[in-house]
Amino acid sequence: MDCLVSGCNPVGLKELGDLPKHLIVYPNPSSESVTVMYYNRNANSLIISDNMGKTIFTQVLRNYQNELFVDISNYSSGVYRVSISNTYGEVLSSKKLVKY
Repeated sequence: MDCLVSGCNPVGLKELGDLPKHLIVYPNPSSESVTVMYYNRNANSLIISDNMGKTIFTQVLRNYQNELFVDISNYSSGVYRVSISNTYGEVLSSKKLVKY
């Protein structure tokens, strides 16, 4: 079935790669800790998920906060997803994080 509107997605979901680039995660890859910077005033939560989609870290964000340091030294080596979401749980931006 074709979309009648340009740029629409038949299931109504944005692909993670299509989300706005309001999130910076560095250093990446990392083995000890990462700095997460976000530039979206609607950001309410920071979530880190493993490659199976299981949430392994969550932090409620403060209104005045736009940078967070996260200790990942106890995480297993692998690929993780760092996301920021709004108060409704909608993902605003997402980045891949590699832990070695």
